[in-house]
Amino acid sequence: MTVASLRYDHPAYTTPVVFSGSTTAGANGVTTKFAAFTAMKIKQIVSGVNLALPTTGASTPLLYTQSGTTTTTTTLTALTSASYAVVTDDISDITLAAGNAFWYTHGADATTSRSVAIEAYVIPGANLQV
Repeated sequence: MTVASLRYDHPAYTTPVVFSGSTTAGANGVTTKFAAFTAMKIKQIVSGVNLALPTTGASTPLLYTQSGTTTTTTTLTALTSASYAVVTDDISDITLAAGNAFWYTHGADATTSRSVAIEAYVIPGANLQV
């Protein structure tokens, strides 16, 4: 494989890459792990009820990012039992290098499952394998 560096006006920099999945049902249900294919910035996480409303009153979703052996946790908007509303978290400070893993958990609630979309953008000047 060869490495390509895209021009700054390339559509890859302005078109979001969406990683999506569902959390497993039960306490601390988690999505599959995703991996950044190049340098990326996570911009937004959108989640909606998939199985059942949270029953514990409030559950705190988390986004995990892993670089080598270092794992970082980002706390997201608390979920409540009162709504089927979609939750959107705007993220501005999470940057991933190629190969970094990331995943989402819906928190401690034991009954819910959520559908999740994680929106990311390729960082201008990032190298891609072609």
